Amino acid sequence: MHRVKLSRALAVATVLFAVAFYMVGAAIKPGYSQAASFISELNATGTPWARELGLFGFLPLGGLFAAFLLAAHGVARVHGASLAGFLLLWSQPVAFFGDDHASRGQRSKEQCRENQRAKSHGGHR
Repeated sequence: MHRVKLSRALAVATVLFAVAFYMVGAAIKPGYSQAASFISELNATGTPWARELGLFGFLPLGGLFAAFLLAAHGVARVHGASLAGFLLLWSQPVAFFGDDHASRGQRSKEQCRENQRAKSHGGHR
C-alpha cells in the first residue's frame, strides 16, 4: 500500500510542478505564447531564461516523471499493449532530460566559438 501512496503523491507532484513550470516559464519568457509556441521553445538556445528554465524546469520535471514511473512500475498492472504504453511513457522524462541537455550543449559550442573569435580578433589589433 505504501508504494501506491508514493505513486499517487509523485503523480500529483509531477502534474503540479509541470503546471507551475509552464505558467512561470510563459510569464517570464519574452514573446512566448502557450497557445502558439512549443514547450521546448522555453529553453531555446540563445533566448532569455533558457538556461534557468532548463535547469530548474525541464530537468526537475523529468526527474519527477521518472520517479513516478519507477514507483508506479511495481503497482501498475500492465500486460501486452498496456505494457507497451507504460514503457512508452518513459519517452517523456527522456525528452525533458534531452531538451535540457541539448540546449546546454549547444550553448557551450556557441560560447567556444565566441571565445575563439574574441581571441582571433584580439591578436590582429
